[in-house]
Amino acid sequence: AYGYCLMRIPTSLPASVNTYCGFRASDGSARALVRVDASGNVTILANGSDSAACVTTMAANTTYHVWWNFTASGTCSVAFSTDGTKPTSGNNFTSKTGGTGTVERYIINNVAIFDRMLASTTAIGNSP
Repeated sequence: AYGYCLMRIPTSLPASVNTYCGFRASDGSARALVRVDASGNVTILANGSDSAACVTTMAANTTYHVWWNFTASGTCSVAFSTDGTKPTSGNNFTSKTGGTGTVERYIINNVAIFDRMLASTTAIGNSP
């Protein structure tokens, strides 16, 4: 499963870790969740326990293109940019493998401003 959206954290970064978007199983358990903490660290939470962080951080009041995915083999990734070019490596990208499963739900939490939300069974490229 692949996801994409435009995301803007209004006013200030969260006081603690917030889940912004991602994929869940039919029972609600996490498959691949995009999270941001109080320092702007962006992580992918893999299957509810394993996570990996990008090197570059997000800032409030900036619009980001955000891509994430989860494969049935358990590999998850998150990438973000301000110009619509999808990173596949480097400081704005991270991936983690942690457990297997299937995706049943696409989630967006109301802690940011979202636009152009997409979900697909195939990879989503640059500036969709």
